[in-house]
Amino acid sequence: MKTYVKVKHEIDGVHSYPLATGTHSYLKDTHRHKFYITVKAEVFHMDREIEFFELKDTVSSYFKNSFSKFNNSLIYDFGKQSCEMLAKGLMEHLMIVYNTHQNRRLIITVSEDNENESEVDNI
Repeated sequence: MKTYVKVKHEIDGVHSYPLATGTHSYLKDTHRHKFYITVKAEVFHMDREIEFFELKDTVSSYFKNSFSKFNNSLIYDFGKQSCEMLAKGLMEHLMIVYNTHQNRRLIITVSEDNENESEVDNI
């Protein structure tokens, strides 16, 4: 039996896709989304090995310390990063924070507007 904890985080951000072409070329321009981040982390015992609020704070701190704000607003500027890139960066950070030497499984989902999403799994 495997046990996981899962936290969800919402963040406003802008990004762009400079290589967009055709009918989706508008994605070249900086555009805003509400990004929904879900982190699912394996735990090895049932008594708050990874506490929900600590994990959520770790996710929030990662974005605060890794990205600047867009035009001095409350919105994060993710530049050219895709959902996949955002998930991978967070994954690399969490693998250090929650030391994966025990083969702890982490699954991170990043969604644009709770509609289109990517998922990164460390196993």
